[in-house]
Amino acid sequence: MNFSRRQSPAQPDTSHRQPESVIDAGTAAPGRMQFFGRGKRAIVKRLAEAHILIPVFTGLLLCIAWASVFHLVSVEGDVAEDTAAQSSREIADTYEAQLVRNLSSIDQTLKTVKYAYETKSGTTMD
Repeated sequence: MNFSRRQSPAQPDTSHRQPESVIDAGTAAPGRMQFFGRGKRAIVKRLAEAHILIPVFTGLLLCIAWASVFHLVSVEGDVAEDTAAQSSREIADTYEAQLVRNLSSIDQTLKTVKYAYETKSGTTMD
């Protein structure tokens, strides 16, 4: 009789019960086969359980989602750089054309002033 453990008469003694899961099988009697001694089939069966498979599958999906996000950000960054470079080239070309037009206009105005001064006073401006 075990005096260290007190049981009520309504609860049956569960010290002789069979293991219900693989976790209990690891703590079963030494004569029983344990989890690590069963081989590949037991490992696959253990990994196929819902409390293992769902987090692994969720983690895999998260990794795939983050990889696609990083790829999308990289592609969009490259597109933004190309667009910025093209826009800068267009702005530089527009500025160059405007500068050439303004300088031509200033040159034309100075030539007109020179011609008017030379014809009015009779001296040359060289």
